[in-house]
Amino acid sequence: MQQKIILSNIDKIIHDWDGLGEYEKKRAEMLAGEGYAVFASDLYGQGIRPTTLEDKKARSGALYSDRDEMRARILILHGSRDEVAPMTDVADLATALDNDRVEFRMDIFGGARHAFTVWSGDRYSGQADQASWSALKAFLSQQLR
Repeated sequence: MQQKIILSNIDKIIHDWDGLGEYEKKRAEMLAGEGYAVFASDLYGQGIRPTTLEDKKARSGALYSDRDEMRARILILHGSRDEVAPMTDVADLATALDNDRVEFRMDIFGGARHAFTVWSGDRYSGQADQASWSALKAFLSQQLR
């Protein structure tokens, strides 16, 4: 049965810092297979795919600096061994969201590193990927009634 969805900030898939690619498209297909209407955003624009570390940092940094937009997104799925965004940063984010009275949900996956759901990556964690996928589906089910 297809679920009717009202478009909001939580019905989108946002790409990683290198732009919209096959990974995000596959995840969108997976959600569509669960009965959701999915929109995979290309925040950089058609054909813009940063390739150098400096360009990736610059493009993603510009997006992340829009804190109001980032706070409008509810669910955070994070690995406890993320070397890019360590747990101290996660704690600081939770404190800031609490201080601003932003409602949020945060799930931490023990032992998982940065990009733990990327199948082709060396940091992939099958267990954390499956658990985070279940958490996402539960979150969508609760939020998109």
